[in-house]
Amino acid sequence: MFGASADHGTNVTSYVFEVFAAGADPWTATPLAASNLGKPSPAWNNEIMVDRAAFFSELAGGDYVATVTAVGPNGRTRSGSVSVSVER
Repeated sequence: MFGASADHGTNVTSYVFEVFAAGADPWTATPLAASNLGKPSPAWNNEIMVDRAAFFSELAGGDYVATVTAVGPNGRTRSGSVSVSVER
């Protein structure tokens, strides 16, 4: 779940979910895995829910850092990072 970009309706063409090694700086690190989320419609509260269970099943157990990036004709805007733990 993530919040839709402020310009979701006018400039966003898609979102990209990226996962990095724990402690990595998403601004300079290469993602370990990425998934194009398309452009799902936000709920009434501006939140977007996307099921990526299969995506996470491909990752080894451990701790990661994840971001969502809004992509549009004027470039890319990355969210702040969140910590993610994958248990096996």
